[in-house]
Amino acid sequence: MLHRSCNALLGKVENNAARFGVKDLAAFSNGVARYLMIHKTNITGLLHPTHKTADEKRLAANKKRRTTRAAAKGKA
Repeated sequence: MLHRSCNALLGKVENNAARFGVKDLAAFSNGVARYLMIHKTNITGLLHPTHKTADEKRLAANKKRRTTRAAAKGKA
């Protein structure tokens, strides 16, 4: 018996395999398992390719505040 979420995921994979050109679902699943084992450890240290540093986040927030303030002054 599969967990409800696992069963849902399995159904999605099975139902969409042909759409993505998967001929052999068992071989595809084995390939996915190998991929996940190889990439189990994050070697880059990045969580996401669009990760922003604290300084980049601060600069973006400041820019947004300046833009909002300038727009409010223009309406007054």
